[in-house]
Amino acid sequence: MKRFLLFILLLSACFCFAQNLEKDTIQLKEIFVGSIPPKKSKTVKKRFSGICSYFGYVHYGFEKVSLVADMPEGYISSVTFNFNHKVSAKSASSDFKDVGLELVFYEVTPAGSPGALIGQPLLFTLKGSHTGKLEIPVPYPMVKNPGSFFVGLRRVSPGALDDKADMEVHCQCSGDGYISYQYNSKLKNWVRLDYASATYKMTIKEIVLPAKKKQE
Repeated sequence: MKRFLLFILLLSACFCFAQNLEKDTIQLKEIFVGSIPPKKSKTVKKRFSGICSYFGYVHYGFEKVSLVADMPEGYISSVTFNFNHKVSAKSASSDFKDVGLELVFYEVTPAGSPGALIGQPLLFTLKGSHTGKLEIPVPYPMVKNPGSFFVGLRRVSPGALDDKADMEVHCQCSGDGYISYQYNSKLKNWVRLDYASATYKMTIKEIVLPAKKKQE
């Protein structure tokens, strides 16, 4: 009888421990291995800048991207845009509101056009009250630059129903030296842009890993 009671107690303890272990395991958050860049990594920048700015618009159902081909191989850490100029915010032709946007990256096809997505689109909200620069961080190591890629914006919330602009983004006045494409969700194709304001003013930050030591 004593042995039977001891067996029941041990069995109950094992069952309770298994339940607690399962409960704890379910509650564990996902851990991303290698989510911190190695030590001695360095950060490099690429600026799409110019003296003149054109205050452009991101249309719903469209996305516009530009080619980046002169950065070393590495991992993108952030992209900064300039939104909603203060002067425009006070203009009668503008009524800035909260707008949902996505930061997108694409591979480059052999033909030089945007190909497959790199990583996942990064959703963020541009507040109607925001004016000036906005840096969108990119989790490491989600977006790898193999030597060239496309980067740009996609709008995910419907546009304004009236003639007033509900957001704006600073673009280049001159598109010389840049290659940009626009995607039309209805036509489902990429079209190369040849007008001056086709390229966003932006700054791209990239993490370059330390060089591997050569084996002797």
